[in-house]
Amino acid sequence: MKYALSISAALLLAMSQVQPSLAQNGANDLVKQAIAAEGGADALRALKGLAIKGEAKFWEPEQSEKAGGEPRFLGDATFTVTWDLAKEMARTEWDRDQKYPDPPVKLKYTETVSPTLGYVTDDKGSRAMSGIRVATHLRELGRASPWLLVKAMDAPKNVAAMGNQKLGKQSLPAVSFMDNGSKFTILFDSKTHLPAAIRTRDDDNIHGDSDYDLVLGD
Repeated sequence: MKYALSISAALLLAMSQVQPSLAQNGANDLVKQAIAAEGGADALRALKGLAIKGEAKFWEPEQSEKAGGEPRFLGDATFTVTWDLAKEMARTEWDRDQKYPDPPVKLKYTETVSPTLGYVTDDKGSRAMSGIRVATHLRELGRASPWLLVKAMDAPKNVAAMGNQKLGKQSLPAVSFMDNGSKFTILFDSKTHLPAAIRTRDDDNIHGDSDYDLVLGD
């Protein structure tokens, strides 16, 4: 009986070691499948810079006229991003039509960030960003970077398996990836294998811990 118990204990120990290994391999496989769906690691590494033009609309839920009411509309904006992926530097030019708070105002300014500093430039000159603004800007660039999955593939020990995660009505396979102190949860489309969303869990001074998603589309 003691012999049988010792064998069972050994088997349980072996199984406990194998299961995390299988989960880890599964997580890294999800990353590799997504990279292949995006054109392959070589193609992504060859992408050194981006130029992006877009439009944005802003709402502020905490400024609604009654509790639980419609979020207050803040305004529209157009923006242009010039992004050096290799140097981790980016310049974002903003043209904002701000409707709230009163009085309405049009704002034009440029945000420039590098791994060590950031500054804002407008018609009055340039001024340094706060450390937290630089850190936030860099994290959001990292979240949106086409190199994010390649970095995850190159650092498999920083990738961990997760259970399926909810995105709207969908339940999608996901992994977590630690990058420069930030934990990203990457959700994948089950059919295309492409990343569907990159999520962070952040503190909110009103709602407490909340999910913030960058949802990707065509």
